[in-house]
Amino acid sequence: MKLINLIENERYFRYIVELDDGNIIEFSDNTRTNRQKHWVICVPTQIGCPVGCFMCGSWKIPYKRSLTAEEIIDLVNFAVKKQKLNPGDSKNFTISFLGIGEPAFNIKNLEKALKILIKTYPCAKLIISSVGIKFNINSFLKLAVKYKAGLQFSLLNSNNTKRGKNVKPGLMNRLASLEMIANIGKKYYKATGDKLYLDFLVKESDKENPKKVADELNNIFYPVDCFHISINIGAKLGNSPQYLPPPREVAEKLFLHLQQHGYEVTFHEPLGVDNGCGIITQTNHF
Repeated sequence: MKLINLIENERYFRYIVELDDGNIIEFSDNTRTNRQKHWVICVPTQIGCPVGCFMCGSWKIPYKRSLTAEEIIDLVNFAVKKQKLNPGDSKNFTISFLGIGEPAFNIKNLEKALKILIKTYPCAKLIISSVGIKFNINSFLKLAVKYKAGLQFSLLNSNNTKRGKNVKPGLMNRLASLEMIANIGKKYYKATGDKLYLDFLVKESDKENPKKVADELNNIFYPVDCFHISINIGAKLGNSPQYLPPPREVAEKLFLHLQQHGYEVTFHEPLGVDNGCGIITQTNHF
């Protein structure tokens, strides 16, 4: 593996690397303040993405193959070595599997990587992110519980019909329903005491009735103590033609409506140039 390009500022490093077989991938390393306090390495699980979520910059990248466990581990080790900082010296060191690709389609290599990474970096908090694939969603839950990993699902929309239209046509029937994800959240909370993390991208169409969107989510994701909802407004560049970023005030209204329902809510505003999964974000509270 060799570094082709590095994009950096005071908040993040974005690595473009070439693998041994000539494939090129990107991954990122970021912080909200400094890496002694908060350090997150976001790694992909595939080369390209077969899902093609409409709000993600990865929709432009053709799917080629899944990464091996060794390649996933190498990416983490590469980022750690570049920073010249012992992860154990960071108060919050996180390895997040929410880069390009769908972990549910590479679950065997993901588990192999988790086994080694948790031994190599015992201080690390692990986070696994998925769009929710129904055929192995329970296996995904078992994996998160076994390795004490945080679990996140991208909702894409507040109802199942529209959710299915927000991915490539061939994936529509393979998505887990929102109700299935809610059930996983209850099981996850019961097993770990941790909330399921739900990522919700606010769309231009949501400005018509943000209260209705919040009510739709509340009708599915209950009890609210089992869930954390993160909302964001996407980025200015890199989105699919299907996605139009909304005015910020739409997200603010949705944020408040969700809080009124009793959810723990955060707002993410991308710092990166596109909204590809894993591109750096900063967390704000309205």
